[in-house]
Amino acid sequence: MAREGYRVILTGAEHLYFDHPYDVDSSEPGLTWAHKMLSTKDVYSFVPDDSFLDLPVDCNGSLFCPQRSIHMLEGIQGTLFGELVRTSDLLDYMLLPRVIALAERAWREAPWHKISDPMKKEEALESYWGEFATTVGYKELDRLDQLGFKYRVPTPGAIIKDNILYTSTEFPGLVVEMSRTGKSHWIIVHSGHTPVAPGEKINIRARSANGQRYSRTVTLLNR
Repeated sequence: MAREGYRVILTGAEHLYFDHPYDVDSSEPGLTWAHKMLSTKDVYSFVPDDSFLDLPVDCNGSLFCPQRSIHMLEGIQGTLFGELVRTSDLLDYMLLPRVIALAERAWREAPWHKISDPMKKEEALESYWGEFATTVGYKELDRLDQLGFKYRVPTPGAIIKDNILYTSTEFPGLVVEMSRTGKSHWIIVHSGHTPVAPGEKINIRARSANGQRYSRTVTLLNR
């Protein structure tokens, strides 16, 4: 339609359909009809202009003109089909924080977009994502808590190396907690400083900015 001169709003399934799960895990809500997962970073890294570059011909075999189509692009739109969304809390979960990344791409051109060197382009993306994720973790999630939104608390990453637990979170500033085998209470993890005994099984989770909600729990075994 853009090629034919119609002004369009782009909403591609692989990057902008928020009914997809955040992660490849059976406990994550969502549908996988177009993509197995759609993380907040996937949304952030989407460059609308690039979606026209891989289409040399249209469905009729005519030469495709990406520049003309880009000129007809009015904006981008996130989409959430609601057949699995039964509660307002789940609606918040599926939309946030992905909608923040959508807004960033809708209102601001990707700074790495015009870098021609693939390696430098990827490095720039990682750098800008780091800045964005830090802002979300230290400012925006707290704001969402104050407004009462039940956003998704991301599952932390973790590895045990030389009997020491190392953790990370998608959004810096979120606290990671751990519970040991047979213990019901949770303690704060200090990445790189929390010991884990050989053969010990532990559970880890991240908590929301206000400390009242938690991510999915992950179990690790120190082999």
